[in-house]
Amino acid sequence: GGQAISTHSLPLNISISYLEKSLGITVLLLGVQPKTVTFGEEMTSELIEASKRIAETLYRILSE
Repeated sequence: GGQAISTHSLPLNISISYLEKSLGITVLLLGVQPKTVTFGEEMTSELIEASKRIAETLYRILSE
């Protein structure tokens, strides 16, 4: 019995605060809003392209 705890049921600021304090790091959150979040729906071409650009940018920044 009882309530299960997951990252989906906690506010983001609590999850981030926990990670920062327990790991001694700074956490930044980057979000991308999809057109739809329908279960089983494929990623749109815009979301795929945005994900690639974000990954390339992060790679470039973190490689410096």
